[in-house]
Amino acid sequence: MRALSVVLAMVLCLCTGALSVQVNVEEQSFPLESVKDLVELLDLDDGDTELPQENVEEACKDPLLPKVFQRVCREEGTYDVFSELVKIISSADSCERCSNPACTGCKN
Repeated sequence: MRALSVVLAMVLCLCTGALSVQVNVEEQSFPLESVKDLVELLDLDDGDTELPQENVEEACKDPLLPKVFQRVCREEGTYDVFSELVKIISSADSCERCSNPACTGCKN
């Protein structure tokens, strides 16, 4: 019975993760909540979609950077990926409303 409970808990966790909203940039996928945390960490002025290179460098050094972005910081094109994520999240058609084609896993 205990084994069944463990298996059921694992399946629920996997299903919950599979249903979460993902933001897609350059064939990479990031959880919406992690993207929101990144945008907050980038410390932009309200509504500003222009991303200074210094903000990207500081975010990559910050221990609060979501783990999903650590790989991005080690690769070329970090600025481009982060800049695109900021534009997607800042757009009027945000992932919250599931109307942005860069977002997947939405529940309508």
